[in-house]
Amino acid sequence: MLKFMKSKLGFTLVELIVVILILGVLVAIAVPIYSSVNEKSRVKVCTALQKEIYTNIKNYCIDNNYNENYTFKIRSNAEEEKGVLLDKDGNELKEEADLKLVKEGFLKSDVPYCPSNGTYTVVVTKVVGGIAKIEVSCDGNEDTH
Repeated sequence: MLKFMKSKLGFTLVELIVVILILGVLVAIAVPIYSSVNEKSRVKVCTALQKEIYTNIKNYCIDNNYNENYTFKIRSNAEEEKGVLLDKDGNELKEEADLKLVKEGFLKSDVPYCPSNGTYTVVVTKVVGGIAKIEVSCDGNEDTH
């Protein structure tokens, strides 16, 4: 009579399928959580950059008694990891006079860019008898400062 010997050298097909199934469930749980955390971090970075732009423009306006109407935009160029300065109509700023407020106001080296690939809009509004009102918004993020 032949005896069937059970081999203890490997795993059975059922054991392998169970392990693969468990790993699949764990991946299915982890991927949406990672995506959510990633998006929340982009929103937080965008909001922080809006606050930074607002604070620096506000400081410029206070330091230089600036109280004029002025609007500019910063379009994101995520591939090059930089922002592109635009006028209120969406044309790239090139004239030195147009760039004065931007350069002296908040731009020390690199133009900030939205990590969600949005466009920042900065609106400086003249206020009679006071410091200009400043609004910074991003179309990649609903928050406004």
